[in-house]
Amino acid sequence: MCIRDRYYYNEEVEEDSKPTSTGLELVLVPLAVSANPGAIFATLTPFPVSRGGELVTLDTPIEPFGDNSRLGKSEVDSWAVFGQARYQVSEPLGVTVGLRYTDDKKEMSRLRANGLQEVDISDSNVDPMITFDYDWNDSLNTYLRWASAYKAGGVSLSSNSFGEFDKEVASTIEIGLKSKFWDRRARLNLAIFSTTYEDMQLDFSDPSNIRVTETFNTSNGDVDIDGIEIEFSVIPTDGLTIGVDYTYLDWKLGLQPNPLSSTGVLEEFHRPQAPKHSGTVSLDYVFEPMSMGTLSFHADIVSSGEFFYSPLNNFRHDSRDLLNARITLSDIPIGNDKGSLKIAIWGKNLTDEEYVVYSICLLYTSPSPRDQRGSGVAGCG
Repeated sequence: MCIRDRYYYNEEVEEDSKPTSTGLELVLVPLAVSANPGAIFATLTPFPVSRGGELVTLDTPIEPFGDNSRLGKSEVDSWAVFGQARYQVSEPLGVTVGLRYTDDKKEMSRLRANGLQEVDISDSNVDPMITFDYDWNDSLNTYLRWASAYKAGGVSLSSNSFGEFDKEVASTIEIGLKSKFWDRRARLNLAIFSTTYEDMQLDFSDPSNIRVTETFNTSNGDVDIDGIEIEFSVIPTDGLTIGVDYTYLDWKLGLQPNPLSSTGVLEEFHRPQAPKHSGTVSLDYVFEPMSMGTLSFHADIVSSGEFFYSPLNNFRHDSRDLLNARITLSDIPIGNDKGSLKIAIWGKNLTDEEYVVYSICLLYTSPSPRDQRGSGVAGCG
């Protein structure tokens, strides 16, 4: 069996960022035309702004177009061709090989008070894949897979330096099994994998100016991640399904040079939003159909261990366990074979556990938003 395909992607992005530090809303911006590109950031007086919806005039310009203001544009063209073929070595043993070629071109420009910056980037990569799978019987399959993938380099429009970062290449080896047993009422899938990143790309905000996002490649050795994924579900009785999913991640990032620092001292970076332990326990029950429809119930507990939100700070998000539930009445007859209706009542975080949903490293402290209990009713026909 042979499969082949192609892919093309084009994206154009424009950015117009003119921040103010006064809390006033900008209404009109008089611009000056000059041979100096930075002149478009000049301001004139009197300067009209809005305060609480009321138009006021400042005799002194608030200078919203400073060093942090920027006009940016980027265009990305990406195309790829890929294919794979499978060969059945014997009745239980099969081999699948694949190959992908990707070509990326990026044109990026940024205009700031200090002038115009332009960068053209071309990247390409060949990514192979090979999988060996073995069918022990109709209910048990094991496999061994190796594959590589890449992410093109580029430039961050919101960076301070407008410096290029290189492409990132990852290779993964995975061994696993897929099984069904107990008269196919139970299912167990297991995967053990190890991924190595060359020149991993890391994004982080400058603590002294959160509008500046720097992207750099790790340079002090490769980055490794080892992990385990387990999926289990069982139908102990008609209508009832119980599921358990678990993921374990072990990152080895190592000390890296800080591109915002001139000291050259290696610092500890973290892989953001990657808890070491996470998982879900779920329960679904479908009642016997009734004349008015079919009633079903779903509940789950979503668990996550502590993790870092940003690569360059030591603030950990605490672990959390969230209880969610949904009751659904489906297949509600509308009449005269015109279709059916579904109504659901749901609730999330029913124990009202508080937890941080977003954080950023600043040179000062501020309250972090927290998610709270929620509920609702949904319906569709």
